Amino acid sequence: MLWAPSASAQSFSAAWQEVLANDGVLAAERAKLDSRTNLSEVADDLNWPRLDLNMAYVQMADPIQLDILDLEPLASAPGAITSLPGLIGIPTVTDFTDDNLSTVSLQAMWPIYTGGKISASQDIINSQYDESRAEFQLKVSERFGVLVERYYGLQLARHNQLLQEQVVTSIQAHADAAALLEQQGQIARVETLQALVALDDAKVALARAQSQVTMAELALHQLINSNLINLQSHLFIDVELAPVAHYVETTLNTFPGLSVLDAKLAQSGAAIDLQKSEYAPTVFLFGDYQAYEGDSLLADITPDWQVGVGVSVPLISNSGRSARVQAAHNVQLEVQNLSRQTRTDLQLLVNHAYEQAQQAQLEYHRLATALELAAENIKLREKAFREGLGTSRDLVDATTYKTVVEMRRAAAAYAFVFQYAQLCALSSSIDQFILNSGGSR
Repeated sequence: MLWAPSASAQSFSAAWQEVLANDGVLAAERAKLDSRTNLSEVADDLNWPRLDLNMAYVQMADPIQLDILDLEPLASAPGAITSLPGLIGIPTVTDFTDDNLSTVSLQAMWPIYTGGKISASQDIINSQYDESRAEFQLKVSERFGVLVERYYGLQLARHNQLLQEQVVTSIQAHADAAALLEQQGQIARVETLQALVALDDAKVALARAQSQVTMAELALHQLINSNLINLQSHLFIDVELAPVAHYVETTLNTFPGLSVLDAKLAQSGAAIDLQKSEYAPTVFLFGDYQAYEGDSLLADITPDWQVGVGVSVPLISNSGRSARVQAAHNVQLEVQNLSRQTRTDLQLLVNHAYEQAQQAQLEYHRLATALELAAENIKLREKAFREGLGTSRDLVDATTYKTVVEMRRAAAAYAFVFQYAQLCALSSSIDQFILNSGGSR
């Protein structure tokens, strides 16, 4: 690590656990996943029969009646015979119901063959759950990247502020020394003025660095609510990267974005089967139980229950079955092409992050010699200025150059951490990043 951590500081691992527990974006995704989990239970329910309780009250213009004289053979008998019941006072009309009717019944229907409609619907529901689960993991990776950027961005900003404070202190001491030497007549007034101008520039740079720290703290505070005074996990650089082929292979096997596309591909295949099932017949078992029919002759002569098997064959449909099948094929082709392109893009992204991480390591270590040179140059310029052999500008330039080198090294370390985090997020190796950051999970 580049700087020693405080004893009571918060580690990156602890900050990450807080994000996992409290982040609003992840909470929303988690709720979405829970919703899909509940909906996935619907898939099993599709295998079961349907049972309905039906209740009805009907008011009719007339009761349902039957005149026996309308039945054969009386309907075709001579008039003398048909008038006989009336002559002896026998009614010929029978009321089967009153003019109102109330019924309560239980009806069950159980599809036993749907041409693959049920299984296709189940596949769609299950793959939608797989999609939501992969989307949640993808969002976790995204929020991990945001935390890395803000956590270590704050560390970089604070480091740069510390460097600027050191510059101000150094140039302040130099300006005080220049003023004393001017009073002693050893240097010209212009040398003191140059030191004071450099001091003002350094204070402006310090104010800019302080502003950057403030903004970085606000950005990180949006993710975690813990104390941001001390952050334990500092920028690091000395991590031995695995071969790039390892990251590429792992990414292509585990990246959640590809799992999302795989789930969409499964949905498109099931959607094709679902649309094709519209051409197939439906075979179903059914049953009906009359729980209440009122007090009527019709209720007495009709059976209380009935069961049977039915077949529904779609002959002509206005739902555009063939167009729907073709549309489902087009969606499947779209997802397949997108998946292939995404795999190509991921390989490029992993290689780019890997090269950038290596470049950052190389730059950081090669700047070590420049930093050593800058430190020696300051010593030389300070000695030359005290002896009257150097100018104030030479000493200020040497101090500024050392600060620039230190900032470049810190920027290189931040670039490495950021690119390494990208590699770990893409290859689903977040735990490995946390381990190398000095934390544990």
